Amino acid sequence: PQINLVVVPLEALHDEPEPLKPGQVRTGYTAAKLESRMTATYRSARTFLQEQGVNSLFLTLGFLEWYEDASSRAPKRAPLLLVPVSLERANVRERFHLTYTGDEVIGNHSL
Repeated sequence: PQINLVVVPLEALHDEPEPLKPGQVRTGYTAAKLESRMTATYRSARTFLQEQGVNSLFLTLGFLEWYEDASSRAPKRAPLLLVPVSLERANVRERFHLTYTGDEVIGNHSL
């Protein structure tokens, strides 16, 4: 199944943003920065799959957050679930589409 997401860029957010509609996600990026990051992710994942024969793109769900010690200021984060996905678009004028590959959803066994 394909997940069609409408991304609400940073410049569209206000002090009290409207509730999201089904299929929308918020991002901390401007539209231009988001497009740049999505394109880089698309190219990197495609190259890795072509060269290694293994999908390296996952949608992560849930995060465990912790601190190295009591004096740590920056939290560490680890994903809990990894959903294998592909990122595609028909041409440069189209939106990216995130699609579940059908492979097994896995938990982060290193936790």
